[in-house]
Amino acid sequence: MTTSDETDEVILHRGGKMSRTDANPAQESFKKNIHETHQRIPRSSQNRYAGRIGTNTVQSDTGKRSHETNRRNTPNHNEPSQKSSPKEEALEELNRLRAQIVQEAHLARFKDLDYPTANPEILERCRTGPGTDPNSDFYLSITKCRLAPTQSGGVHSAAALSSGGGHETANPDMSEAQKAAAQWKAYEISPGAYPIIRNGELNLSPDPADEHKRIQAQLAYSGLQGGTGEQNTGSEEKQTHRWTDIYYADWEYRPHACSSTYEAFRDWFRRWLDTTIHICCYADIYHHAFFDGTAHPDGVRTMYIPNLEDNSTLPDMDDEEWQLHRHETVQGYCYNWGLQDKKERDEERVRRKIARDHYLEGLRNLPQPSESVLKENVYLRPVEVSDVPGLLEIFNWYAEKSPLSLNIRALEAGDIRQCIDDCIDEKLPFIVAAERRFRATSNAGPEKILGYVLATDHLGQRTSGCFTAELELFVKPDHVNKGIGKCLMDKVLEVCDPTYIPKRGYFFDCNREDRSGYWSGGRRRLGRLLFAISYPSDKISTYNWIEDWLKRHYDFEEQGRLKGARVKFGRFLNVTYLVRNVGYHTSDRFES
Repeated sequence: MTTSDETDEVILHRGGKMSRTDANPAQESFKKNIHETHQRIPRSSQNRYAGRIGTNTVQSDTGKRSHETNRRNTPNHNEPSQKSSPKEEALEELNRLRAQIVQEAHLARFKDLDYPTANPEILERCRTGPGTDPNSDFYLSITKCRLAPTQSGGVHSAAALSSGGGHETANPDMSEAQKAAAQWKAYEISPGAYPIIRNGELNLSPDPADEHKRIQAQLAYSGLQGGTGEQNTGSEEKQTHRWTDIYYADWEYRPHACSSTYEAFRDWFRRWLDTTIHICCYADIYHHAFFDGTAHPDGVRTMYIPNLEDNSTLPDMDDEEWQLHRHETVQGYCYNWGLQDKKERDEERVRRKIARDHYLEGLRNLPQPSESVLKENVYLRPVEVSDVPGLLEIFNWYAEKSPLSLNIRALEAGDIRQCIDDCIDEKLPFIVAAERRFRATSNAGPEKILGYVLATDHLGQRTSGCFTAELELFVKPDHVNKGIGKCLMDKVLEVCDPTYIPKRGYFFDCNREDRSGYWSGGRRRLGRLLFAISYPSDKISTYNWIEDWLKRHYDFEEQGRLKGARVKFGRFLNVTYLVRNVGYHTSDRFES
């Protein structure tokens, strides 16, 4: 049902029919526009938003035509002398666009709501619960409510009242306007009904209470007369607004709390609402036709009883499916749905509480840092020629001050470059730990090298020891015990042993050319990995932690100890050989 802004015309849609109280060429054009708009809108349920846009277009065009008509009909004696400035025209255009945007947003405010549609899953959810269980307390309570006595304490109950009234026998000679007006008349003459609370029960009384009389006075003030009296439908007055109009309420300053009693808060809230919404419309609801669902809102100011044919639908008593669900009610469906929705909200609340409790527990009991966590700002990558100065510093320090290195004198840059070339030719890894630079402090110089690990042939590629690689790992002396050696060891084992599961905890970077040689398994098939640790015989406790570390964390085992096999710093050194199997070899047979 829609109403026009220009006249008091009321159009009622019943299926494909249309009743009207008046007709004129302008209204015929408006009806034609509506018809054309409906033809352009697809009928699919997926295009509801397009339908709303079409409706907005019709309303906007109608408003524009009415505005232009009013401007033409309004006399303007100063039109030759007064002319709007460009600034005023821009403001008018801005206000027009703002009003159009607000109206479109108001009409499309429900387009994003995602209500569950009818489907077997939703129906099963509504049927599961005490609302449809004949033995539940809730079902017995709603059954008792339906079978309640018709009168209680001298006050008529809702079931005792009937709409009465009704439509007069339709006269074939009645015009369409008279037939439409009869629907409002039927609501006016329907019996009055006023809700009251008596003994904790809601009843409908034919006599108004003091509160009802106060509201009736408001209805009379706004042009409506409540109860069974004559009602002014306002057909003589021109309606200046529609139900699609939007009204503003300053909800930020609404009454928030009840200061003393509920009645005081209610009166306070009503006064605030009446002063905030200046354009309001009161509807007379004190008729039994309103409470039993017979009456319908007309969308303008009051209710009406539609003159629709009464088609009674009786259930088929022989239908087995109806027999299974004859005890189900809409109220029971709603109750089950509410329980299911509450259960889901409770489960979500419990889940969030558990997650938060675990989070707080984790903050209170912070885990100890893993051994593989780096304590230096470094990353791993394959060696580069530019790393020679940094590597030379580490090589020479251990060559001059530690028995762990094979070198007995300082090396030169060419020796480091030759070592890099040998690893490339032998397809074995050479990995460095480089200090990560910050962009603000980065420069074009070489990166600082804090450690390295490499693998070399134990005897040579053309010997029987070609499947054994000897490892060498050193960290810069002032950066030990900071996780650099663990990360280097983890990465070199990943490259040399395809069955090793890396622990990670670091970042490894390489270019596209070197990527295949530094992934799991590398470029060369190996069977054994070897560490040769040399130390003075009287300082075995000083270097014993290295053997324990390799045995405990990386599955190395001691397979030989040679006493006095090396000489450095004028002393004999013992050599311990620690070996790690590569792959799954359960026997002495090697499968290449």
